[in-house]
Amino acid sequence: MSEDAPPEVAISPTLAGIAKRFNIDLSALAEEALNDRMLRDPVSALTARMRIALLAGLEAARQSGQKHVGTEHVFLAILLDPHSIPSQMLNDIGVRDQLVKQIEALLASKSYNAPAEPEGGARNVPT
Repeated sequence: MSEDAPPEVAISPTLAGIAKRFNIDLSALAEEALNDRMLRDPVSALTARMRIALLAGLEAARQSGQKHVGTEHVFLAILLDPHSIPSQMLNDIGVRDQLVKQIEALLASKSYNAPAEPEGGARNVPT
């Protein structure tokens, strides 16, 4: 099976027969429905675990005094979830706790919390 191929979904033989008889591509129909749903309401298309990770990332940002949620907050939240696959894998090789400490240290650092420079590094200098 190709890496780009969507996972197979079991459908009833009756539905498969009807789709074949009327030349309906059920995969394309399902993909179109999912894309339409994602465009109308992207949050509803997220899995429950992804919603939990995003909300936990939001909480991690708040706890570290941030006004934005970055990938670092979501990654920290995923690492702190003992049921997440990345957390389990990194724990199995003995680096999860070290990564959590490093991310927490980064979030608490002065350089992370410093105001961003204007684009291009130019600063407003009075003349």
